[in-house]
Formats: sequence, structure tokens, C-alpha cells
Amino acid sequence: MIRVVFVAVVGLLVSAGPAVAQTVAAQSFTEAIVAARALVRANVQQQRIVGYVAAVYADGRVVWAEGFGYANVEARTPVWPSTRFRIGSVSKTLTATALGLLVEDGRLDLDVPIQRYVPDFPVKRYPITTRQLAGHLAGIRHYRGDEFLSNRLYPSVRVALDVFEDDSLLFEPGTQYSYSTYGWSLIVRSSRVRRGRISWSSCSSACLPRWACGTPVPIGWTASSHSERATTCSATTR
Repeated sequence: MIRVVFVAVVGLLVSAGPAVAQTVAAQSFTEAIVAARALVRANVQQQRIVGYVAAVYADGRVVWAEGFGYANVEARTPVWPSTRFRIGSVSKTLTATALGLLVEDGRLDLDVPIQRYVPDFPVKRYPITTRQLAGHLAGIRHYRGDEFLSNRLYPSVRVALDVFEDDSLLFEPGTQYSYSTYGWSLIVRSSRVRRGRISWSSCSSACLPRWACGTPVPIGWTASSHSERATTCSATTR
């Protein structure tokens, strides 16, 4: 049975423009691609999405990749399948991979209080574990107000914790679910304190830094970069 993974990358929520396609589909996928393209275009228009890339990976290869809308509205630059978007919450997936490596190598215990790895994080009414943080079960809050729109570049992960670290928990950890980006910020901090910092030179070498032992893990990336450097690339959204 062929396993199909559908990946969509969404840009800023404003009006969408024309689509630019790069289709590499086998004949057997043609009808599915036509239907998927119509679905994506309708979503782009209804949600007023400025730029969007959809891709389908099946049976070991990309069978469809297409860009919709604009990478740069002012310059009317269309989105291509190769257009780079800000990574956003895909960071959680990469962090989870690094977290798994730490656990696999016996360098991190998922079930001890987070203060073992981040001793300067304030003690709360209830203990918080990395497992609870990873499952959005720790009671750490998510964005408030316009925090979601912030483009502030923090000098360190530790400084980024200042936004929420003094806030009370939303509930006793393990009793409820509440999605939290800030909870994952705390996981990143615990990993860095435990095994050192990520270097973007490792990322630009198409590797996921292995925080657990310092050995880079190849992941096949060829066009990733730090956001500061990416802004100078014409193939990057703005």
C-alpha cells in the first residue's frame, strides 16, 4: 500500500494571487492532483492566504509540488515549490527529533522536574516534566494578545523564557491538554543547557545537530538557512 504524506506550508493571511505549478506526477496521480489543486485554491481564496506550497510524497518520491499566491506581494513574486518559508512550528518536529536522541542516548529523563535541566526556571505549584511539556499537558500558557505577531529576535533561548516564566500554570500538569509554543521553548532550553547550543553552520550543512552527543545527523536539507540570512534570498517569502 502506497503511503502518501501531504504537506502544506502557509504564509501570511492576506489576499492570494496566481498559482505557479511545477508538477512531477505520474499518470496514476493525475486525477488526485487535479482534485487537490482545486481544494488548495479554494482554501487560499477563502482564507485569504498570500502564499502557499503544497506537496505530496508517495512511494519514495515527490509526485506533486505546486506553489500558490505570492512570495512577495509588493514585487508580485510568485510562490514556487522551491520557495522557502519561515519554519514556524515545524521547529517543534525538529526539536522532538533532537529530544528523542537525547532520551535514546540516556542523556535526558522525560519524567523528572524540568528544573533538573533548567534550574533557573521558576518552581510552580506543581512539578513540570519534559514529557508533559512535549505533550502540551504541562499547563504552560500559549500566546496572549498580539504575541503571535511578534518578530523579535531573542539573543538566547533563556531570554525568550522571560515572556512567560513568571505566569501561573493554567492547570495541574497531566490533567488537561492546552497547546503551548512556550512549553516547547522550555524544552529547547533544557536541551541546550544539557548538551550545548545548536550551530547554524550545522544546519547549513544539511544536518540536524545531535544535541545528545554532538554528532550531526544528515537529514537531506539543501536550502535551509537562519532567518537573518534568508531575508537576503530572492527565493524566500517576505
